[in-house]
Amino acid sequence: AFQLKRVEELAKPLYLREEELVQEKKKLAADAQRLKNALEAARKDTDDLREELETMLSVTHKHWDTSRITGTPQRFLTEYLKVRMAEQLAEKEAQIAQDKDRYNELVVQARQRERMIRQVRRELEPLTRGMAVKTKRDRIVRLRNRVRLEKWASTTIQRHFRGHRLRQALFSWYRDYWTEVNDDTTGDTYFYNTWSEEVRWTRPLEMTLLPHKAVPPPDRWREDFDDERGVPIYINDANGETTYDRPPEMDYD
Repeated sequence: AFQLKRVEELAKPLYLREEELVQEKKKLAADAQRLKNALEAARKDTDDLREELETMLSVTHKHWDTSRITGTPQRFLTEYLKVRMAEQLAEKEAQIAQDKDRYNELVVQARQRERMIRQVRRELEPLTRGMAVKTKRDRIVRLRNRVRLEKWASTTIQRHFRGHRLRQALFSWYRDYWTEVNDDTTGDTYFYNTWSEEVRWTRPLEMTLLPHKAVPPPDRWREDFDDERGVPIYINDANGETTYDRPPEMDYD
């Protein structure tokens, strides 16, 4: 109970200070918004005045009708009006510049109040919900670190496996004997290794990394004789291929 009362005593002036700063910030923001709206209207009026003055300067009329001087439409000497409207334009531009500086000052003051409010709330945090926030933050940090560690471990394992599989494909002694074959029964494509006689239904990594035409091993070719043509014929027992030209593989040592 004593500690709770002590916390209340320390927190009360901070709450009062926070409320005071919040009210000041609201007032500054409202003043800035009103000034901003006034600036937009003044800029539009100044643009209209400048456009009218430029039009007046481009003509040679002796008289000009306008409500800029008295607020009601009246006719004035053009030369007199040029001077007066130029003065008005200079005054309005000077007022706009002054109001813009005041607007920027109000914005800066509002931002200062916002920083002061954040500072007061940081001072209040340990006295109110600081412990709960700290516990939650520590838990988030632990979970984040755990997720990062698991992701790093998973990535590392995948990297090593891909590296092992790549090396296995590149340095396999039967990598050059894969061939693509169509199944006569189903029409599906499968992949057959003419050396190891292995069959796969997915494209081997060796064929993706090293695209080439599969080379059958020497002992798969045999020489026969075509009685109809009366010439030698060469048959590959592995894939049924036939040719009348002697395959270079039969000359391998």
